[in-house]
Parts: sequence; structure tokens; C-alpha cells
Amino acid sequence: MLSKQILVPVLMAFTIVPAMAQLPVVDITMVPIASDQLEVRMRPDAYFDGLFAALVFTVRWESGSSATLSDFTPTPAVADYNMYPDVSGELGEANGFNYLVYAGFGSSSLLSEGQSWTAGVEFVLGHFTILGGTGDFEIVNDDWTSANNGDYYVSLNGLDRTGVIYELSTNIGQAQVYGQGARILPNPSSGPAQLDVELSQAGPLEIRVLDATGRLVRAERIASGSGNARYALPGQELNEGSYFVRVLGDDMDITLPWLIQR
Repeated sequence: MLSKQILVPVLMAFTIVPAMAQLPVVDITMVPIASDQLEVRMRPDAYFDGLFAALVFTVRWESGSSATLSDFTPTPAVADYNMYPDVSGELGEANGFNYLVYAGFGSSSLLSEGQSWTAGVEFVLGHFTILGGTGDFEIVNDDWTSANNGDYYVSLNGLDRTGVIYELSTNIGQAQVYGQGARILPNPSSGPAQLDVELSQAGPLEIRVLDATGRLVRAERIASGSGNARYALPGQELNEGSYFVRVLGDDMDITLPWLIQR
């Protein structure tokens, strides 16, 4: 016969695990909706109507830009359950970027406001207005955010349910493909592929590989001279399927479709 000392922890384990399994993992993204407007969206992978307990995310943009951000304005629906992300700490600067960490703490459940989240469906958390200039604003996890408690984090009902930072909205039927001067060979590919980019000037490039749902699966920052730059895409390390390769540089922003077939 099991003693009470053994039985109680066993029963607790069986009651806690199902509760965890019912909570979604929540992803986040930020997209431009006008020349001076940014919209922060989130995407749960399961139904939820409990307490959105805590949120942390960091916005990064070029330190050479004169632009700043307005206060974050949550949508009325999000404000109803008392989630108000605000700046946490001072403006950070490192490696040519500015950083602002935002944190919010909820105090009422979605259910109490007659709301819920649906699996796989984005909802709008709120908006920023860009002030005083232009810049490439994005939500990131990097070395600076890791060292300054700024990595993306979500707590639901007091439990860590952090997802990923994604880039392509699932509300868009097809990802936007734009720009010239880049190609992937071979495409489709069954293993490694080569990304060729024509550059008008030397400078850093950021190469991002995203899956069909917009999840960032690989990112690398490289230095390149002017002319033709070549980068090896590790198709052998990825599952079969459709991907997007985004190339960001000082004077370019190009997104290319990439198909991996075995």
C-alpha cells in the first residue's frame, strides 16, 4: 500500500499535467499597418480563457535612426482584461541598435470579460506610433535581450507558455515576395542550396529563414562586400516543406520562396 507521503505527490502530478496540457503556447509578431503605425499580434496554439498573467517583449531598431516609439496602446479588448505593456527600464544601446523592453501584468481573466482565444488565430495586442523619423522596428531575442531580462516571455495562469517570435501574418493568404537581385539555387532543393545576392555596396546582411507559418527557424548576420554575395542555405538541416528566405541589408529587403523536397 502506498503511504500518504507518496500518494499525495503522485496525485498532484496527475492533476497538474492535464492543466498544463490545456494551456496554449503563445507566439508574437509586430507588423507595419501604415507608414507610421506598428501592430503587435499574438497567436495561441490552443483555446484559452484564463488569466494572461505576464508578458515581456523587446523592440529593436537602428541606433542611427532619429525615430522613437509612442506609448503602447492596447486594443479595447485587451484593455478589458487589464493587460497594459509599458516600458521597463531605460533605453538600451548595443551593436548599432536601440532596445526598449516592454512588460505587462494582467489582473483579470479573459472569461470574466466574456472573451477567449482561439487556437491558431491571431489577435491584436495593441499598437505603436512611430515618431520623428523612420526605422526597421522588430521584436527580437538576441544577446542583449538575454543579458537584460528582455527575452520574449508569456505567463498564462502563472505558468510559462512562451512561444516564438514569428514574422509572417497568418491572416495573409500568401506571403509578400518583393525585391530583385537575389535568387536561390537549386529551388526546389533536396539538400544544401545557395543564396546569391547582388549588393550595390558593402555592409552587413541578415539572413532569416522562416517556415510556412512565419516561425523563424534560422537567422544569421554576415558581413559582405559589394557585388555578388553568396550564402549557403542548410536545406539538409530542415524538414521538407515550404519556406521563405528574407534578406535584410542597408539598402535592401528581399523575401524569396524556397521549397525543400526529398
